[in-house]
Amino acid sequence: MGAAAVQTLWLMVIGAVFGGASLIWKKENWSLGLRTAVFFVLGAGTQVLAGVCCGWIRLTMQDVVLDILTFSGIFSVIWALEYIWMRHRLAGINSCLKN
Repeated sequence: MGAAAVQTLWLMVIGAVFGGASLIWKKENWSLGLRTAVFFVLGAGTQVLAGVCCGWIRLTMQDVVLDILTFSGIFSVIWALEYIWMRHRLAGINSCLKN
């Protein structure tokens, strides 16, 4: 029961960090690269910390690097899909504005 409570708490922390970090995207004066980097570092750091504390990954260099690479791959795919979708939406809006 204790392990389930700890994991639930860490999942809540992960959710809170991602929820709070989503405010980064509202920083209009930051470049897209800076916003992405800060969001990535916050997310990856929290993921690794939670993984180690919950026993999802061992605290070895190999496991931490593998966890970060897995996170990076998933993050990159989601980021690219969001970027493509947003460009498509903006192109539609721009075409409507031209007419």
